[in-house]
Amino acid sequence: MKAQTLFYKMVLLVLFTFLLPFAGWSQWEPDFQLTTTPGSYTSDNNAWCIAARDNQIHVVWAGSLTLTDAILYKNSPDGGVTWNEQVLLSAMYTYSSSPAVAVSGDHVHVVWSQTVAGNNSEIYYNHSTDGGATWIGAVRLTNSLLDSQHPVIAADGQHVYVIWEDSRDYPPNGNYTELYFKKSSDGGVNWSEDEKLTTPVEENPGFPSIATNNGTLHLAYSKTPFSIGQEIFYCRFSEQAGTWSEPVRLSFNNQAGVGRYPTIGATGNNVYVFWSDSRDEVDYYELYFARSQDAGETWGSESRLTFAGDDSYGPNVAVSGDALHLIWNEHRDGNWEIYYKNSTDAGLSWSTDTRLTNDASDSWYPSVALNGQSVNVVWCDNRTGEWNVFYKRNPNGNPLGLELYDQPDLRRQEMIVVAPSPAEGLFSVQIRIDDSENDFDFQSLELANLYGEILEIRHPAPETRNLELNITHLPAGTYFIRINFGNQTIVKKLVKI
Repeated sequence: MKAQTLFYKMVLLVLFTFLLPFAGWSQWEPDFQLTTTPGSYTSDNNAWCIAARDNQIHVVWAGSLTLTDAILYKNSPDGGVTWNEQVLLSAMYTYSSSPAVAVSGDHVHVVWSQTVAGNNSEIYYNHSTDGGATWIGAVRLTNSLLDSQHPVIAADGQHVYVIWEDSRDYPPNGNYTELYFKKSSDGGVNWSEDEKLTTPVEENPGFPSIATNNGTLHLAYSKTPFSIGQEIFYCRFSEQAGTWSEPVRLSFNNQAGVGRYPTIGATGNNVYVFWSDSRDEVDYYELYFARSQDAGETWGSESRLTFAGDDSYGPNVAVSGDALHLIWNEHRDGNWEIYYKNSTDAGLSWSTDTRLTNDASDSWYPSVALNGQSVNVVWCDNRTGEWNVFYKRNPNGNPLGLELYDQPDLRRQEMIVVAPSPAEGLFSVQIRIDDSENDFDFQSLELANLYGEILEIRHPAPETRNLELNITHLPAGTYFIRINFGNQTIVKKLVKI
């Protein structure tokens, strides 16, 4: 009987641990039409068209103000509740497409592809230093006789990075592309020379995606290493060393399919790459991902994420601590809809797929960004009979409890023991630290839920080394214990069954 009871408890533990983190699903708000200009599109190259910082949300898109498309911008000062009027960022009478946005502090950076007099496309850039209130003006970043297109952008402090597809090396028709890179070290005022990242011609690299973290720029892209099919590759740029690493292959469909449209996210030492892959069925794509836990030095095995039986295409990811938020286009319903899933344990387990749009029209090219607990999504669809950009948010969808503080080194983490975990009611926090380490004066202990809400706080004596808590009254699920010392905070996970 005891063994049977234990079995049922473990089953419940798995179910509760899996289901509770995603209670925020029910809080997705209705779709909001962000544009009124017909022919408005988010980017077709998997770039982020939305960025957020604090309570400011920034969105860019290509819209038909005249006979040609221009790059437009709109922001929300209150986390997506209200929106300011749209702003024109590009020239009005030349064709512009594939915008991407990044934010660092009050600086908002936007790049796009724009047709010039020679009828080829070049990369343009505009930026704001006051959160989008005013703009410096469009600047041309490339000068090539052939197409420069599909740019992506990332920003970290004063460092701004742009990577794009470029045909300049293959005149006269530009039938192939290489990836090029340039950066600014002063917030977008001055830019380095263009740097070619890839070669040779037959590999035809494309679909770049970049993320920056702790002085490192992470790049994922696809190329054709066997003259057939496509695979996903990764490399990184060290700001300190000023050099790029050698490419590392992440996907291994071995010509059985095509891997494309990668999206990349990074936080701490974790780097994640997601992509669409047709290895399983030649007629459609499913989503795969790979993870590095040492800032891109080594990578784990690739894992399949979707089993929809139809196209899962164009993923886009946002990362916050151990929380991952993934969106993509899905065709399982007979038309293209936007789908979402998340993980709260750094990609070890995932929620079920959630359909975010529900309309007979097609929804395309989603982007996702986080601000605090809010998950924000934009995409374009033609439900009104014309293509427009739509916005949707879950104001409580991102669990802040996962990463509120920098974690100390592993040795000090192991000195704090939370037991038992899983726990049914009573558990203890044991501090196995030598009293000679005087920076470990016990100041407070906080019990928080998955979304960062403080449920209980204790202020024990500084010399306390063992503390008991009772969580019998709390529902089953995942919680966090924050132990605050004199100069640092240690966070430990607790599961209640």
